[in-house]
Amino acid sequence: MHRNWRLHAVHVLESHVHVVVTSLDAPEKVMSDVKAWCSRRLREQGHVTGSQRVWSDHGSTRYLNTPPSLAGEICYTLYEQGKRETGTFWP
Repeated sequence: MHRNWRLHAVHVLESHVHVVVTSLDAPEKVMSDVKAWCSRRLREQGHVTGSQRVWSDHGSTRYLNTPPSLAGEICYTLYEQGKRETGTFWP
C-alpha cells in the first residue's frame, strides 16, 4: 500500500491506462499523482523526452462507493476492455 491507497487493478493499453484504486483522496488527486509518478518513471527509462507530452489534460474519474461498483470496475478493467456499450467511463 502506498499513501494508504489500495491498488485493485491496472490495465495498460497503447493509448491510455485504466487504474482502480481505493483511497481517502479525491479521484482527481489520485489521477494527478499517478500521472506524475508514471511520467517520471517513463522519462527516467528514456521512453519519453522531457518535452514530450504524455497525458491528456484530464481523464475520467469516478467514485465507486459500494462493494458491487468496485467489483464491477475491477472486472471491467481486468477482463472487459472495450466491451461496454457506453463510453461514459473511459473512451
